[in-house]
Amino acid sequence: MDSRERVFRALERTGPDRLPIFQQLLPGAHLTYGEKLEDLLARYPSDFSDAGYYGDSEYGPAVGMGMRTHGEPSGRG
Repeated sequence: MDSRERVFRALERTGPDRLPIFQQLLPGAHLTYGEKLEDLLARYPSDFSDAGYYGDSEYGPAVGMGMRTHGEPSGRG
């Protein structure tokens, strides 16, 4: 079963071969666990891509929260 089918089957609750995996690691994990971590990542690759991350932009930080200074209107009306 490929990643795409695994994710869709999990969303549809129709029995994927295993739960889809999304890996997000801190840089220190590689320093601490090194080759053991690389072996684990090779054995269980991520089923999701990180194509949605574009970093900070003119619309605010990458976490998706807009920035405003004190006293500016919130834009809610």
